[in-house]
Amino acid sequence: METTLIDVMRFVRHTATDEDVERIMRSVRARTARADQKRADEVAVGAYASTLRLRPAYLNGLQGKIVSISDGHASLRLSEASTRVLKYAPRNTRYIVRDTSYLLGGIPLGCLQVGPSR
Repeated sequence: METTLIDVMRFVRHTATDEDVERIMRSVRARTARADQKRADEVAVGAYASTLRLRPAYLNGLQGKIVSISDGHASLRLSEASTRVLKYAPRNTRYIVRDTSYLLGGIPLGCLQVGPSR
C-alpha cells in the first residue's frame, strides 16, 4: 500500500510526537535547500526567470530577465506585465514604480525559477 500525502498529514496532525515533527521539519528544510541549490545552479545573466518563495508574497510570480548576479543574489529586469503587477500590488509600500520596466534587485538565486520568456 502506498503512503499518500493525506496519510502523512494525518500522521503529523494526530500521531506524531514532537520529536517526529522535528525530524520531518529537518527533512523538509534539507529538501528545500536542495531544490533552492538546483534552481540557483540554473541562474545565468540573460536568462528569463520568475520569482518564488519571497517575502512579501506579492513579489512571488514576477517575471523578467536576469541582468546581474553578485554574492548569491540576482537583479531581475521585470517584464512590462510584472512591472504593472508590482506597481499596483495593494500591499506594496516599498517599491516605487514609475516606468514600464523595473529592476528588482537582491533576489536570492534559489528564489528564481529559470524558464522560457513569456
